Amino acid sequence: MNKQEFFAELEECLQGEVSDREFAESIAYYRDYFRDQEAAGRSDEEILTELGGARYIARSIIDAHGLEEEAAHESGIGRRDAYEEYARRDTVFGDTFDRTHEEIVGEPESGPVDHALGQLGRILVLIAVLLLVGMVVRILLPVILIVIAAVMIMNLFRNMR
Repeated sequence: MNKQEFFAELEECLQGEVSDREFAESIAYYRDYFRDQEAAGRSDEEILTELGGARYIARSIIDAHGLEEEAAHESGIGRRDAYEEYARRDTVFGDTFDRTHEEIVGEPESGPVDHALGQLGRILVLIAVLLLVGMVVRILLPVILIVIAAVMIMNLFRNMR
């Protein structure tokens, strides 16, 4: 991916998801960021590797925009204050704040109920296996005892000759 493709994908992902003002500010921020990094001697490839995917950045912007509006609405504070509150929370959680459990671990997040049901399922399987083994032993035990007795009797008669 090159810089033009990055911005095309970022614009596509943000279009209609955030306000026009947020859209313009976000695009301007990343254009300025590219300009500053290029002035510092970094290549587009290095910058793109550092930033990650445009979709990931867009998701972060969209989520932040939603949190800002929600916080401003709930608390009656202004948009800038809500953004600063979001930014403060984001530094607490680090870069995993915008990523889902599934993106980090590779599997859907399971809650306490799912965990308890999983444990219950394992216990039920163990009980079923033990019951099955018990039934097999109960059925085969008389047969095994008869075979052992027959072999012992045959060995006894062989030794008597």
